Amino acid sequence: MTGSQIPVLPACAQDIPRLAELRAMFLQELKYEFDPRRCRAETEAFLAAHLNTSLHVLVAQDKDTLAACAFLLVQPQLYHPRIESGPGGEVLNVYTVPAYRNQGLAARLMQEICALAKRLGLGSLQLSATAAGRALYEGMGFTEVKSVHPLMTLSLNCKGKSSP
Repeated sequence: MTGSQIPVLPACAQDIPRLAELRAMFLQELKYEFDPRRCRAETEAFLAAHLNTSLHVLVAQDKDTLAACAFLLVQPQLYHPRIESGPGGEVLNVYTVPAYRNQGLAARLMQEICALAKRLGLGSLQLSATAAGRALYEGMGFTEVKSVHPLMTLSLNCKGKSSP
């Protein structure tokens, strides 16, 4: 089947183990260092708790193979002058299995994610773009947010380090 013939569907509970594998593959390709077994276990638990409530996942399914996926995390948003009102969404883990790349699956998934976000009444979508996905996202109208306030993170699970 070519990319345009592969159906895009909402993920279901039976897809959770494979989605967890795809998440680990995605993070490995981004060169993160992590325990893949822990990633799969925690991803499976998160998906089991949130799938089709606050987390919507679309998959491109070629017979019994999940060829690609995209996650939409729906979140309430506090008012900000640079964000549309209403709940917002974060697009995560847009990933295509290597054998299915360059067939338009990521573009189809993103079109469906945007349509789903509109049906859910979301005011905005955000994502972190990889170099491979940037042109697709810009072509869809996503714009880079330049901020004088850099995003910062504090890990609260600092093993062997004292807390501030």
